[in-house]
Amino acid sequence: MEVATRLKTRLVDGTAVIDADGELDYVGIPELREEVSSLIEQGHTNIVIDMSDVCFMDSGGVSGIIYTMKRLASLNGGVILAGCSERIMRKLEIGGLTRLSAALRFAPSVEQAVRELRKAS
Repeated sequence: MEVATRLKTRLVDGTAVIDADGELDYVGIPELREEVSSLIEQGHTNIVIDMSDVCFMDSGGVSGIIYTMKRLASLNGGVILAGCSERIMRKLEIGGLTRLSAALRFAPSVEQAVRELRKAS
């Protein structure tokens, strides 16, 4: 049984939040890239990705996060991954992404991520 990647975008106090659900893998990455590009076109340079409902992430998912981070960093923005499970955090640690604190940050929840972004602006 294949679990699809489902993405839904919403605004929380003016901050763009992408709710990711299911598997964040190579199949869903084109949709993530399109969503990020659309949000950038709308003027968002900081994006929160809610990872709390992501049950699996492969190297395609990691590449999608890197893509998002690089696109936003080029605009002096960044991405915060919120609610990552231990399994997802481990994959990100192995990939070296947890050491890129300027462009990629982590928060325990979407609410905390939005607060961090509001403090920074």
